[in-house]
Amino acid sequence: MKKVRQIKKSSITALILVILLILLIGATGTYVSDLREKQIRESSEKEQLYSFDFSASECLDYDEDIGLEILETSWIDENKLQIKTKVVLNCADEMIGGNFEYNDTTKTLYLNYNVIIYEIIPDCVCLYDLKYIITIEKGEYNLELIRNDYIGW
Repeated sequence: MKKVRQIKKSSITALILVILLILLIGATGTYVSDLREKQIRESSEKEQLYSFDFSASECLDYDEDIGLEILETSWIDENKLQIKTKVVLNCADEMIGGNFEYNDTTKTLYLNYNVIIYEIIPDCVCLYDLKYIITIEKGEYNLELIRNDYIGW
């Protein structure tokens, strides 16, 4: 009779341990799921917070050394910053777009423009007007213009 009671106690103890383990796994799974949902929500909020538009002119005549320079910044409304600049490229190279990155610690907007460079070295250059419109909280930001080169055929 004692043996039967010991087996029942062992079985009940094992059953309780299994139930606790299942509850623990379930709670961990819920925590991980909640954490992932929070990350997705925050990512979506950041995408909405930092929307972006980029445009570049066609190759324009160039007759003086303007170089890389941010010419004008203005707020279109409470949360849209417009930045206009001019850059000079070899006329054989190709402007293929732009993007931006934001460093919250230094409050710096890194304005990238992307260029395909070719081995041809013609005796001409082009001026491009670039325009960035960034949806971001109104404030003071450091601006840095960055050229990204990609090798063409």
